[in-house]
Amino acid sequence: MQAVSTIQKAWDLRAHTTERERLTIEIAYNTYGDWDWESAVERLRIYNQIYPNDAAGWFNLSSMYSRLGEYLQAIEAAEHAYHLAPNSGSGAETLARAYMRANRFADAKRVAAAAIAEGKDRWGTHRILYEIAYAEHDTQRMKTEGEWGFTHGEMGQSLTDLGFVAASEGKVREAAEYFTRARQEAIRAGDEDFADDATMFMAGILLQDGDLRGAAAKLKQMSSDAIDRGTTAEFKADLGDLGPAQREIARASASETRNTLSLYFDLPMLRAMLALKGHQPAEAVKDLEPGRKYQMRDYGVPFLRARAEAEAGMLDKSAEDYRLVLANPGLDPIWPGHSIAHVELARVLVRANRLDEARAEYRVFLDIWKDADPQVPLLMQAKEEYAKLQKH
Repeated sequence: MQAVSTIQKAWDLRAHTTERERLTIEIAYNTYGDWDWESAVERLRIYNQIYPNDAAGWFNLSSMYSRLGEYLQAIEAAEHAYHLAPNSGSGAETLARAYMRANRFADAKRVAAAAIAEGKDRWGTHRILYEIAYAEHDTQRMKTEGEWGFTHGEMGQSLTDLGFVAASEGKVREAAEYFTRARQEAIRAGDEDFADDATMFMAGILLQDGDLRGAAAKLKQMSSDAIDRGTTAEFKADLGDLGPAQREIARASASETRNTLSLYFDLPMLRAMLALKGHQPAEAVKDLEPGRKYQMRDYGVPFLRARAEAEAGMLDKSAEDYRLVLANPGLDPIWPGHSIAHVELARVLVRANRLDEARAEYRVFLDIWKDADPQVPLLMQAKEEYAKLQKH
């Protein structure tokens, strides 16, 4: 809140500043004041045209493109900046992340390793290597990179990463322990928002795994809506509590927000969830259409759209969207829904009578979850469905 107030004061004084200062203030206001990332990109492009040798401007532009899911543009901007400032540790992290999210793992590892070799160690750089190691099944590298955060003041984030990895393999009890510890660390550090984030993450995992009662209980433990109010409202709506989603939609609509996250992610997804709960899946598909513009920011829009398309009987479209999720592990390599996409795709393929393809997806999922907790509802359902399919 203090940072936003400072930006607002600077915005009010911009008439008395130089052109460079004015652009910098406008970029900061667009990014953190009204969260209008599209305008921030426009201002950054202007800034970089006027000051082409300022590496920070190009790195900032790359970060904005990555936030929007536009990774080719993010890579181009970051490569240019890295050429201007090859010794920048934060710049190396920016470029490595853009490479990772574009599924260019080898390039991401090359840039990250070079920065670390030069003593430019940053938590984000090691985390990128940890996530890639998981995607590539490199357990030794995961151990090395994961331990770095525990010894460099990133205990909470390191614990949540371990929780996501455990959940990705169906080890729900282990995941719950990590998220509980992450919450405790955050409370000890006075970070109530991150504490509630950790609880929200676990609620989302339980929701995806089919443990609706457990998910609802977790959400009740939160003292706030955490940092991501839209996601919290979406989880509650999926569990039948529509009020928070309705209020969030009304609030954002009344404010005529320019918040990019609200316009292209929260509002479309909340509206779609309400339509799904109202048994209107075709309407949900339409509601998600604005989110298509920046759909590669994360898995949220394509994953929910695939669900809506499946419920609407749009089986080919649903399979296409689940495959879109699976084809882009770099967006978030440790996200638990990535493994779940295999079983959801299998279910769609069964309905489309593409049984051999369905069997293959079930086998992939069951292999990933081979050491999962046996009583997880999703696992029990998937095993039963696969067994029935084997009889055909």
